[in-house]
Amino acid sequence: MAWGADRRALDEEFSRNGLESPFSEAWCDLGLQFTLLSGRDAAVGLATGSELLGLDPEWERHSGVADAVQAAKAWAALATTVRNSIADAASRPSP
Repeated sequence: MAWGADRRALDEEFSRNGLESPFSEAWCDLGLQFTLLSGRDAAVGLATGSELLGLDPEWERHSGVADAVQAAKAWAALATTVRNSIADAASRPSP
């Protein structure tokens, strides 16, 4: 799970160094999920997604650990937003 095409970059790095990827094929691009769920026409970067989700957009960008932590925070905020939206819709009376 990561925000964006990190999987492709990792696979290229493993291949370039003659290593087999330790990751399964089950990969989730959080940036793509955000783009689809928000109805946007174009991809949104982690900084913009963080801001739109109400997260502090300031962190040590392009640090593997810091980006992973920020992506996890964004995933949690996105999941909460979707869950709350579904709960709100379910609590409304049917027409």
